[in-house]
Amino acid sequence: MTRSVPDTNVSDDEAYMGHKRITAHTDVVQPTRWVNAVPDDPDDKFVECALEGKAQYIISRDRDLLRPGEYEGVRMVDDVWFRDSLETQGIVTKHGDELS
Repeated sequence: MTRSVPDTNVSDDEAYMGHKRITAHTDVVQPTRWVNAVPDDPDDKFVECALEGKAQYIISRDRDLLRPGEYEGVRMVDDVWFRDSLETQGIVTKHGDELS
């Protein structure tokens, strides 16, 4: 199955650098408990990983995954909300640049 990616005006180099910035601050986890947190059962794996990794957020555009809004302290938000939150906190600029 392939998914279409919306035009974002982001170059391959910018996407790669964004990926590197994100993965530099991530941990790989293996869930040790199973939950029934979202309407679409296959999406529960994302909640399980977030709980195991003690994540604060799950960032997604999947409506079923976003529907609960929160599960055991993990907030489910879309990318626009998350980016706006980072801008409001002064963590990134409107163009996604990190602030020093």
